[in-house]
Amino acid sequence: MAGTDIKTKHFLALDGLRGLVAIFVMLYHYTIFNGLEHALPRGYLGVDFFFVLSGFVIAHAYEAKLQKGGFFVTYCLQRVIRLWPLILLSVTSAYILSPDKKELYEYVLNLLMIPDFYTPDESAFAVNHPTWSLFYEIVINIFYAFFILYFVRMKAYLLILVSGIGLCISAFTVHATSVGTVQATFAAGFFRVAYSYYAGVLLWRFKDKIKFIGSINIIYVALLLLVMLSVPKFSNFNLIYDLVFVLLACPIIVIMGAKSKIQSRFTHNLCKIGGDISYPLYLLHMSVQFVFHPYVLELSTLGRVLFCIPQLCVDILVSMIIFKFYDVPVRSYLNKFFGKPQGTQKIASPVKSDEISLGAENARSLRDV
Repeated sequence: MAGTDIKTKHFLALDGLRGLVAIFVMLYHYTIFNGLEHALPRGYLGVDFFFVLSGFVIAHAYEAKLQKGGFFVTYCLQRVIRLWPLILLSVTSAYILSPDKKELYEYVLNLLMIPDFYTPDESAFAVNHPTWSLFYEIVINIFYAFFILYFVRMKAYLLILVSGIGLCISAFTVHATSVGTVQATFAAGFFRVAYSYYAGVLLWRFKDKIKFIGSINIIYVALLLLVMLSVPKFSNFNLIYDLVFVLLACPIIVIMGAKSKIQSRFTHNLCKIGGDISYPLYLLHMSVQFVFHPYVLELSTLGRVLFCIPQLCVDILVSMIIFKFYDVPVRSYLNKFFGKPQGTQKIASPVKSDEISLGAENARSLRDV
């Protein structure tokens, strides 16, 4: 069973990897929020994987239409319909449930995805912190579509080179690759997203020419990704390791996932579920965290470690419910209200995930982060 659905040209295996990384990021935030920050110290690297994945699948889903021209406005509308329903729900729930009460203007800014530099807070998106990555994704989505005919061939390579150099300089300046997550490194975040996103775009453009990576069982690809994200911190080479992961490993793992094969119905179903829950899980897990946090703090260290299991189960259940009874119906209604562009298909799945057609093919755009 191939990791790509031949009939729909849908990269189901990438859905599975996206869901896996969403769970990993949720657990990373759980450890930080509950005093277990050394348990999964490299969870922030999951967002860089999301950025590469997003570039790959957005190019897969939209590049042919954008290159023909006359599709930019429709493209932007489709991205708004895809992203904002869950932004609305997640930011609103975080605003209501957060123990650290925020001002109304902070809620409005976060809801509109406008960075907040006025409030003395570490995050420019302080109500629901994970939305910081969506801001960069929205910006790079628009940039990619607007300059679709400009950044090709050597100009695209130059953009990746400049972005990669900028990311390295920023990382060595602040001693971290996780730039863009706080106000102090906000500008450097554009280097981070530009490199990874356009690496994904180029992977899509040259996927058929990449012959040295063959078809691999998706289980092995998932294990490789998990092992690389789980490597503990070590004193002398942390930054080098993170840069190697971002600059080299992420693109390689994405193309391995795109070319991978799914060998059982069980794995197929897991990948499908992973794709369904990834976006709601990524955006809503902090709201669930706010509910449980006062009780988790009362537990011993071992108790807090063990409690991540039931909390993960609750997060997944909530994500499945929200996906089925809120995300899909709302997006379906909005598509009907605004008039679904000719050639698009009904959306059946999330994170960062639209179903559209490329000629006679259906394509699903996955997210990001």
